[in-house]
Amino acid sequence: MPSLDRWLGDSASDLDVVATYNLAHNAGLMVAAGMGVALTLEHLVECTEGSGLAFVPLEPSVRAHNQVVWLRDRTPSRAAGLFRDELLRRYR
Repeated sequence: MPSLDRWLGDSASDLDVVATYNLAHNAGLMVAAGMGVALTLEHLVECTEGSGLAFVPLEPSVRAHNQVVWLRDRTPSRAAGLFRDELLRRYR
């Protein structure tokens, strides 16, 4: 993640990464259990009152550019098709 590397600068070598994740919800559970902090995109983990979690944006902010791709000649599952259609409706 080049933009995060730039943001961290020399302090990147000071990080003590104890876990990685591919589901932000699971990262939230690890943080709630006291494992440390998690870097994630905003709104992926529920930080409601009583959850013990808080989202703190990086300053200066770091932007992530995401892409969704699919094979044109394959019929997606119903759920994947609905997700794709909603993305196209919102962002086209």
